[in-house]
Amino acid sequence: MRRDPNMVYNEKHILLELIEKYFGVIENKKTDAVSVGKKNEVWEKIRIEFNSQTLVPRTTDTLKNTWKNLKADARKKAAEERQSQMKTGGGPYPVIHIEPIFMEVLELIQSGAVVLLNPFDSDGAFDNGKEIN
Repeated sequence: MRRDPNMVYNEKHILLELIEKYFGVIENKKTDAVSVGKKNEVWEKIRIEFNSQTLVPRTTDTLKNTWKNLKADARKKAAEERQSQMKTGGGPYPVIHIEPIFMEVLELIQSGAVVLLNPFDSDGAFDNGKEIN
């Protein structure tokens, strides 16, 4: 089996733009048949659009795996940075360099996070002494 060449930054950036376009469907947590079918349709659209913009054709599985790896690597780098900031011992903490593509991935996946407010929680969110609902 022949191995495809590694994706370069421009290819990853194109993939990220396409994922951003269809983010709501791709990152949908539902696993019913309709949702899975929509996800598969969207990944096929992404593959077609991606291959129309690049020189090296990629399969849907390759694009899915690249997205999964980008998310994992971005989360790992963010965790390393948080850990380096929490280290004790005095002096400035070592700066962890996070590549721009990982910053873009983090912004995208964090924008999909939903903040849940619980009015019954003692740590609930307050604004000027009034609880936010």
